[in-house]
Amino acid sequence: MQVHMHKDGMNLRKLLLVIGGMLLITNSLHFFSPSPICRADTPPTLYVGRGENYFSIQDALDDAADGYRIFVYNGTYYENLVINHRIDLFGEDQSITIINGNKTSTVITVNANNVNISHFTITNGSATEGASVIEVNGDNSIITDNIISNGYHGIHLDTSDNHLVYDNIIHNNSGDGIRLYRSYNNVNISYNTIINNRNGLYLYASDGNNIYNNEMQNNNQSGIFLNSSCQYNIVRNNNASKNMKHGIYLNDYSDYQAISYNQIFYNKNSGLVLENCSMNFDINGNTVIGNVNYGMMIVGSMNNISNNIISSNKKDGLYLSADDNNMVYRNIMSYNTMAGIRLYNSTYDYIRNNEICYNADCGAYLDFFTINNVIYNNYFHDNTRNAMDKSINRNKWNITKTNGINVIKGTSLCGNYWDDYDESAEGVIDVDVDGVADNPYTIYAINSDKGPLLDTIKPQIGIPSSSPVSQTLGKYTNLSVLITDNTKITAAFVNITGPDGQYYNVSITENMTGNIYSYYRKFSTTGNYTYHIDAKDPRNWNSSINQTFSIQPGEKPTIKDNSPTTGKPSKKFTFNATVTSKDALSSDLEVSVVWNHGSIGNNSTMLISRGNYFVATVTLGHSIENLTYHYYATDKWGNNAVSETKKIKILDTEPPVISINRYGRSYENLLNSYTIGATITDDSLVSTVTLEYWYNSSNIMTARMESMGSNYYKKVIILDESPSKLFCIINATDVAGNSKDTKNPTAHHGGPYNGFVLQTIKLNGSRSVDLDGTITNYTWDFGDGTTGVGDIVYHTYFSSGTYTVTLTVTDDQGRNGTNQTSVTILPFTQHTIPLDQLDLINTRYNLDLTEQFFCYDSDGDGVFDIFVDPANELSAVHEKSVNFNGNILFLVSIGADFVPEFFWDTTNDLILPIVHTIGVVQNKVVDDETEQAKLYVTVQKEQWIYIEIDDQYPDASVIITTAGRTISADKIWRKNQKIYVFDDPETYYEFMFYNIYPAVSAVFSPTDGGLINSEHPTIKITYNVPVTIITATFDAFNVQSQLVRLDEKNYLYTPPGYLENGTYSFDIHAQAVLGKGFLSSSVVYFYFSYETPPQKSFLEQNGLWIMIGVLIGTLGGLLLLFKVKNITIDGFIYLRNRKIVPFFKSIIFGPVSIQIPHEHLSKAEFYVDGTLKDEITSFPVFWQWNEKAFLKHTLETRVYDNDGNSISSGEMEFYIFNLSKGK
Repeated sequence: MQVHMHKDGMNLRKLLLVIGGMLLITNSLHFFSPSPICRADTPPTLYVGRGENYFSIQDALDDAADGYRIFVYNGTYYENLVINHRIDLFGEDQSITIINGNKTSTVITVNANNVNISHFTITNGSATEGASVIEVNGDNSIITDNIISNGYHGIHLDTSDNHLVYDNIIHNNSGDGIRLYRSYNNVNISYNTIINNRNGLYLYASDGNNIYNNEMQNNNQSGIFLNSSCQYNIVRNNNASKNMKHGIYLNDYSDYQAISYNQIFYNKNSGLVLENCSMNFDINGNTVIGNVNYGMMIVGSMNNISNNIISSNKKDGLYLSADDNNMVYRNIMSYNTMAGIRLYNSTYDYIRNNEICYNADCGAYLDFFTINNVIYNNYFHDNTRNAMDKSINRNKWNITKTNGINVIKGTSLCGNYWDDYDESAEGVIDVDVDGVADNPYTIYAINSDKGPLLDTIKPQIGIPSSSPVSQTLGKYTNLSVLITDNTKITAAFVNITGPDGQYYNVSITENMTGNIYSYYRKFSTTGNYTYHIDAKDPRNWNSSINQTFSIQPGEKPTIKDNSPTTGKPSKKFTFNATVTSKDALSSDLEVSVVWNHGSIGNNSTMLISRGNYFVATVTLGHSIENLTYHYYATDKWGNNAVSETKKIKILDTEPPVISINRYGRSYENLLNSYTIGATITDDSLVSTVTLEYWYNSSNIMTARMESMGSNYYKKVIILDESPSKLFCIINATDVAGNSKDTKNPTAHHGGPYNGFVLQTIKLNGSRSVDLDGTITNYTWDFGDGTTGVGDIVYHTYFSSGTYTVTLTVTDDQGRNGTNQTSVTILPFTQHTIPLDQLDLINTRYNLDLTEQFFCYDSDGDGVFDIFVDPANELSAVHEKSVNFNGNILFLVSIGADFVPEFFWDTTNDLILPIVHTIGVVQNKVVDDETEQAKLYVTVQKEQWIYIEIDDQYPDASVIITTAGRTISADKIWRKNQKIYVFDDPETYYEFMFYNIYPAVSAVFSPTDGGLINSEHPTIKITYNVPVTIITATFDAFNVQSQLVRLDEKNYLYTPPGYLENGTYSFDIHAQAVLGKGFLSSSVVYFYFSYETPPQKSFLEQNGLWIMIGVLIGTLGGLLLLFKVKNITIDGFIYLRNRKIVPFFKSIIFGPVSIQIPHEHLSKAEFYVDGTLKDEITSFPVFWQWNEKAFLKHTLETRVYDNDGNSISSGEMEFYIFNLSKGK
């Protein structure tokens, strides 16, 4: 739709006429053939407004004669008008032409026939009862396009007939919105919006009126109220909702009405009420939902109630009381809080062909006084109780069996269908298989349905389909089928025969969306599969035709070797390979390396280090032979790859290492026998070990040292004499030719050492040796900046810490040997056990301790915290002290276990015994909501006790209480899944654990920032605890239902392969199964599509054009009909802002456009349905409304000049079909 505005000076009134003249939407519509109501000659026109002949509307009315037109320009007119002539009174625009009655009497009183009133806001009439905003006493008037408010009655048709009340807004009147008093044969009261009045529409003793397409909401009483013998009215297609009483209310012999296709929602009392009203022949097609009381309440006779939807009302759906001879058929009564249909004191009603379901109390309820009613051929299902009949067999729940299509599409008419009496397991017998049970259905007491209907029609199963028909191994295949039934599906199975003959029978009963049942899984065997679907309703099985699909082998993994090209014997060697698969994640691959080196080899499993990198570290043999290996990789579907065999050269560049174990005479009494022993190790193999030796002035002799095993070499030499020293040199050579000798002296430092601050430490290097000479010098570096000389030295450290001590020895040939050790110095504040207490321990525990044990303060805080027993017989349990009421205690164990036999009170120097006791758990209370657990533990009360229980929640914090006090943390130890407690004994203890369930955490693969592509199509989410997925979204898509649950900790999601390339956010929210743990996770992936998007069908691609063609054809037929019937055409059909064909209303397909070419304006505002959509300050302008829209809307354009003056196009009505939203 386009609106063109042209420059024409600054006269805004003329500008308005330009806008109005060029609008492509018109609102004029004649609803009926020409008659005296709407006939108009070319009459004189009187103008009212500033600068015109008349300033007062009443003055113009007084001067007008029959047939005059009076045009009122914008402005507010404070008048109370009386119209005594046949005139047309219309305003410039309803929003700016206001008639204000000053709250005195009636604003407009019409005493003449054929008066038309339009385009005004008419307001502020008297609130006195009986007054009105408009009161019409004559006949044949038209009241349209007005806003009528703030009076007593809005429009009052008083003993006058044949009016058209159309397209008005009537609101906030203290009386009725529209009131008809003995007003007959009004052509129509339609398309009015009537809100916030007493009653929306009130008729008293008024017949033959057409009331349709009105909005009557939020009124203080009823939306529509027909009272006192109103007859032959048509109430159709109205919305009577959210009123404070009833939606539609008929009272007191208001008979012979047609009430159809109305929407009656959420009223504060009942939806539709008939009180003492009968013979309403057409209560049909109404939708009655969510009313606070009854959906429908009928107190009357001979009414036809059919094809209504009565649902979700707070009491009964349909309530019949003190009624007779009503016909209730083809209604749906569902989801009501009480009964679907309730009958109180009702007689001779017929209730048939209804669906009565999902009602919270019962489907149908008949009280004791309800008799002689016939209830048959109804479909009762999913009610808490299907029916209740309190009479004594006074109603009929079936008719004589006859042929005919019943409510569940069977071929016999008799009783009703009951969903709790339709299977053999429920006692149903049907020997002749005629669809009528041979045994009755018990309703209540002796009341029964003697011909319950049974389902004889098999489920209808469509042709099953697989997606895709041919799938790659490792990916999901979806089997789906359409299954429908005239009652309900109770079971559905997919039956699959695999290529290996394996047979699957899997229930898919719960795997449905609407009527589509599906089975979604990965198949692990390649080949062709055959499958079919079995489905069952309450009584009948049916099977589909066989279909096939296939699973094709996937591609085997690829292997790239990244391992080093050389290695060293006896050293660690790391195999490194990149293994990728088109179809599998790295976590789905198993990779191993088969290797051999020398005499050893293995098939070692390789682990993922990161991404697709697999590593395995092995220790090579003592050999310089080549290392040979190859890789083996397989995915979880059996696709495997083997790499070529490679050889790695092993290089040995390190000489052997010689450690002297023995040097000296073999025996004390055999002075000429010497034994030399050494441990000789090498990265590869030691090939030869020789010993050169001499003494005094002898020649140098050479001997081969014997291998004694375990790298130990030994040589015994017996000399002819007994020299004071035997000199020797050991030479060792490995198979690679690397050699080592012992010409340098060997330093033996005697460490490591431990001590305390200010304690004198003895360091002994006397075992250092020089085989081929004499050690002449021992030099010590104590690691604290000082040094010492001598084979045995003494040193004192003045601060605690760990020191590195280096001993360097020098022989008489100037050669050196060096070795290092450590000295650990502890702070020294020592406290020693008294001798009498030491004797007490020896006596009580049968020990033989001679050296006093002691403790000391290691950190200088004044508390003894380290226990030391020089004899290493005793140990402090848990290696620390305990503060008990200010006394520092050590719990002491004989040996090195966790159970103490006594404690040493260092404050009082006392030894007291401890009894070790196992606590008995009497009760355990777990609160999953607060994530807390409490154990009630009892022990035997003796002397000091050391309690032990199993630690059931090792990661949770614990507080232990007894006798109103809390055990301090330093008296509680938790080790090896045990809890130990030291206490002055009580009998009962409470162990309170907090945060017993760990916080939820998740690991994503690929990780945040990873890739989604053909090689990595699936995201795996692994939680540390069992969880339930609350929501999951992939960018804008809700994918919760697409997650694959491996178990309660592991989930998979595979995005579609044909999305647009880009960055996608994957957000998932998980609730811990146990406890209140909750985790919201968000990761971002770089997505690259790898599949072709599904192609649209011909209908999907051309559906809009097909629909437009059908509509244009239909509308063309309507135009021909309108011409024959002499119906005026005042509008057009527009397609993308182009006129297509004339029509009685403006209808637009596509967006609405407005063009304002005028350049000398300051602002333009665009309103749709009264809401400001846009504001433009730059001209000229082309504005477009391109939102999703359907059916009726209004459009208004307001423009302002530079002086602030404004003008409006007025609200213009149009119908729009715009299915796509623009950007």
